[in-house]
Order: sequence, then C-alpha cells, then structure tokens
Amino acid sequence: MKWLKRTYQFLFTRKSLFNFHLALFHLSLRGMGILNYESKVDSGEDFFIKKYIKGKEKKIIRAKQRYMTTVIKILQDMHRCIRMS
Repeated sequence: MKWLKRTYQFLFTRKSLFNFHLALFHLSLRGMGILNYESKVDSGEDFFIKKYIKGKEKKIIRAKQRYMTTVIKILQDMHRCIRMS
C-alpha cells in the first residue's frame, strides 16, 4: 500500500493538478452526503419525511419530550451540585 501512495504522490502531486484534485475532493464530499443540500427534494428530505416520518409525528414528539425532560433533570442536578460546592 505504501508504494501505491508514493506512486500516486509522484504522478499526481503537481501544482497544475491542484484544481482537479480540489474538484474531486468536493465531489467526494457530496458523495458522502456533505455539502449536498440545495433543496428538500434534491437532498431527499421530502422523500424521507413522506416515507419514514409521516404518521409517526406523535411518537417523535413524545420521544423528544422524554429526551428534553432527561436533559433538564441532568442540568438541574448539575446546578444543585454547583450550588452545594
């Protein structure tokens, strides 16, 4: 694997290829889902909401309320500990 890296460096690490590698880097980020937001349709948010979230709103809200209740309890405990010290 080391020889492959060195060969790549030797062949492609030229100043003239910088823009090409930068474009390739940005394309790879988009391929991983980073920097790909342009609209709800393009990013797949509408599809996700229609397919997986629709009809489960109440469950999500209840889960969020439980989570927030837990966070509030933790913060209250931390506040008590700070005041006691």
